[in-house]
Amino acid sequence: ITGCAYWFDANQITGVLNNNPLPTMTDFSGFNRHFTQATSSFRGTYKTSRINGKPAITFDHLQSQRYAGPNFMTGFTQGELFIVIKSGFDPAPDGISTGYGKFGSNGLSVHYPYFTGVAPATDAYDNFGSTSRFNFSTTIPYNEWHIYDIVSDNGAWIVYLDGELIYYSVSNTVGFTSSPLIGGSNGSFFSGEIAEVIIYNQLVFGQDYDNLYNYFNTKYAIAN
Repeated sequence: ITGCAYWFDANQITGVLNNNPLPTMTDFSGFNRHFTQATSSFRGTYKTSRINGKPAITFDHLQSQRYAGPNFMTGFTQGELFIVIKSGFDPAPDGISTGYGKFGSNGLSVHYPYFTGVAPATDAYDNFGSTSRFNFSTTIPYNEWHIYDIVSDNGAWIVYLDGELIYYSVSNTVGFTSSPLIGGSNGSFFSGEIAEVIIYNQLVFGQDYDNLYNYFNTKYAIAN
């Protein structure tokens, strides 16, 4: 699909053994925009057979595990994120264990899900590609595998889970960070698992959108 700016796929990782730290979340888009972590204790763990027989990277917020990417997003005028993700908690045990990534220029933390201390968790906060942070709610459990899809465009900020519309705002100004992270977000870190991340510098429509969801469903058997 045209406009793919970053693509991480745990299933394409080679040379790393099960239950070992992963030094780099390799960019398979061809642009070599790799997310890296030089400190071993801050690296996520590569684990096999985590979702439909496919591997994933597990993160532990207590170890502040995260990967830093290059500055490649600040010129985007719109964008869309697809991430195959599973939170380690529902509800979250605190307010610093759910920041799966930093992609917006808004300086506040992302929370997937947000800490309330009540099960099941319903609220989440995100700022992908935005100067604002948005709060949305769903009864879909966060501690199950999902295709988490966010659209950022001027005048539109939209969230889908497994293809289901969760949230829509017509008040949005596009703004991407110059220092993107996976596994961390402005002091909040992630406990959970990530199998795949795809970032586009445009919106995905029509047959391309259907093809992408069919790809995810065939690969991961996530109903959508």
